[in-house]
Amino acid sequence: MARILIVDDSELVRVKLRAMLEQLGCDVSEAPNGVVALDIYTSEYPELVICDINMPEMDGLEFLETLIDREPNALVVMLTSIEDDEVLTKCLMAGAQAYLTKPFDPETTYNTLNDILGNL
Repeated sequence: MARILIVDDSELVRVKLRAMLEQLGCDVSEAPNGVVALDIYTSEYPELVICDINMPEMDGLEFLETLIDREPNALVVMLTSIEDDEVLTKCLMAGAQAYLTKPFDPETTYNTLNDILGNL
């Protein structure tokens, strides 16, 4: 069972994604922003983080850069509602393994996460 941390300022997105991941048997934690997510990551060490790009307090790119600086082997998938090629390229260059677009498709989400973790 994969441990996954969802980081998104939208409670609705977190609830929907959590339900989808729990149906797959994943153990899921949530954070409303990057600051909280860093604390959760260092206490739970999830196998994968799914992180929104646009959030208050600490946006997804800043969270990603900080996390990868602390934990170079961390696995992160970015989540976005707008396909901004420049921002997505920055995320991938900073260490994200992939990205998903909102609204997320269950099959695409499963395939992406399974490709990264290989154990869903």
